[in-house]
Amino acid sequence: RSPPILIYLLLFEWRGCNELIVMSLIQQIKDTLVSLSTDSKRKHGHIRKASQRSLQTLKSFPIHSVSDNKKQLDSLKEYPEFIDPFLLCCHTKEAKLVSFALTALSKLVVSKAISFTKIDEIIAVLQDLTYLSTDVQLKVLQILPTLFENYSMDINHETLSNILYLCTL
Repeated sequence: RSPPILIYLLLFEWRGCNELIVMSLIQQIKDTLVSLSTDSKRKHGHIRKASQRSLQTLKSFPIHSVSDNKKQLDSLKEYPEFIDPFLLCCHTKEAKLVSFALTALSKLVVSKAISFTKIDEIIAVLQDLTYLSTDVQLKVLQILPTLFENYSMDINHETLSNILYLCTL
């Protein structure tokens, strides 16, 4: 007995949706980097330069299909410096830049597109942000479970201790 056609349609619909999410994520990251480059032009030239370098990294990947977008996300792990603009934005502690950065970092953590070599640096930055507004604290707490889940094999005892400490702040 073969499965009903509805199951095939649902599987096709889910796979198509998943591919659109990957494409959308890449575009959202690009848009965020462009926004950071524009918004940080005057006050934070180092963020603008880092954003432009990350945009160049994204542009260096050939994209001919949806699977190329997924490969592009996976390849970002090989470029630890890709997330530097987001970390630099967090260091400014300016609400708008921090919001952009946390949103982008959250998306990159969910998609497992961050190099494990940056995990400790991300946690340190998140610790610094816990003294800002309640909205920022909430975003930090929303990132932690996914960070722990997706990078559990790369988290050592000290890093785990820092994550747990973050939850108490």
